Amino acid sequence: MLFALAGLSTQAQNSSASVLERKVTVIFNQAPLESVLRTLRRQYGVRISYSNTALDLSQPVTLSVQNQPLRSLLNTVLAGKNIGYELVGDQVVLHSTTPSKPSLDSGANAVSKGAATKATAAFTLTPNKPTASSK
Repeated sequence: MLFALAGLSTQAQNSSASVLERKVTVIFNQAPLESVLRTLRRQYGVRISYSNTALDLSQPVTLSVQNQPLRSLLNTVLAGKNIGYELVGDQVVLHSTTPSKPSLDSGANAVSKGAATKATAAFTLTPNKPTASSK
């Protein structure tokens, strides 16, 4: 028991960057995301912070990872779930990515916004044609 506690305090003393480099081995089969996060905290001493109300933690996770960095596991687990993370000190802080959608606003939405503007302009011109021909 003392040996395990000594190991945890040694982990806590590591630099914060090493938190994401910790090697993890886990297997999950349709486990809720919240259960996955709890397992990471218990088995690897990873401090993870999140809001139960802002994030959908019931999303299922199925994956098998052996001796991979925590960073890789988080990237895989959170992909497509509208959840991002950042390292604050030695704590992983999860946050919603839905409101900002940085990757969509910069590319795809710019194209859609442009298409919508063109469609509006074309639509605006269409009513003017009948008015001009009815003169």
